[in-house]
Amino acid sequence: MLLFQIIDPHYELDMIAEPDSKLLRWFYRMARRINTSLAARTTIFLAVAALVGTSAILDVVSEVFPAIVLKFSNSLLFMKL
Repeated sequence: MLLFQIIDPHYELDMIAEPDSKLLRWFYRMARRINTSLAARTTIFLAVAALVGTSAILDVVSEVFPAIVLKFSNSLLFMKL
């Protein structure tokens, strides 16, 4: 993990203590879970890939059919909740 490389760049320590701050400890634990879980890494990868693909498709559609995208975005702006 990046935190390990910052704290111990030469890998001299056997164990690195968890941070004292609750927020940093939460990020530390989440990073460890993601690093050790194949399912979590795969899920994050697929979510990011889907978002990038959706962004690319919307960019192409907005170039080819600008009137449709403008009409759709206006309807979203004035939608009543």
